[in-house]
Amino acid sequence: MPSGRSLNRATRGAIDALHKCSGMSFDQIASVLQVSQETARLTYKRIKERAQGVNIRDLLNACDMENKKREEPAVPQKFPTGSEVSRRLKTLATQDKEHRLRTFPQIAREASVQSANSTIYQIMHEHHNLYRYLPRLKPALNANARENWLRFVEWALGQLVEVFVYSDEMILEALNGQIDNYNANRGANEPRRLHRRPYWGFKEEISARSISRGMDWFMYQRQGADASWLKIMREIILRLHEWITKPKSVELDVFYSGQQIHRI
Repeated sequence: MPSGRSLNRATRGAIDALHKCSGMSFDQIASVLQVSQETARLTYKRIKERAQGVNIRDLLNACDMENKKREEPAVPQKFPTGSEVSRRLKTLATQDKEHRLRTFPQIAREASVQSANSTIYQIMHEHHNLYRYLPRLKPALNANARENWLRFVEWALGQLVEVFVYSDEMILEALNGQIDNYNANRGANEPRRLHRRPYWGFKEEISARSISRGMDWFMYQRQGADASWLKIMREIILRLHEWITKPKSVELDVFYSGQQIHRI
């Protein structure tokens, strides 16, 4: 339906009389009747189109036709209620569980409906009272996928064992600030003086020692410790944390192949 409030019959008749009989311009009519100039012009134009003649009596008789609301809106809807496109979107969105988990724009693309996403959401909301809600809880585990879960856990635990290898190849030390404070009152040749490592690093990455005064924990290479171990473990922890804290997620589907997780 057209928006806005329609003018009453007296106002429409006054616009006809002032413009037809008095010859007033639409700007003057708008000032006298307290309406916009565009409203006065369009009102006279519509009445003139509906009138059976050009005299003032025919114009005044045509004013009564304005009391009837137009059946069609001023701007026709692209997808009105009950249209074939609207029904097709609803049927596809509620077809099965797989489609109910999809978004409305995805449903529209599958149905070959070319329109803005906001229009698609408006159709589903206003025509069919359908809404999308994001799940906030993890879904129940699928009993049929237990083997995948066990395989994933076995692989993840194996990665932890392989990454953290505390042997002669690697040592964990607290350096710099604490060692400097300890050695401050020690002589250069004193046996109790702690040895400070000049540099720390790995095969692919050499960096100057940290100059912070706090507790500095890091991995130090003695006999070829590989820096990629620490990187791998960090990636595993971040990916697991991202999946656990994710607001919505589908069921964990793990494809185990060697030492690669294709999707979590």
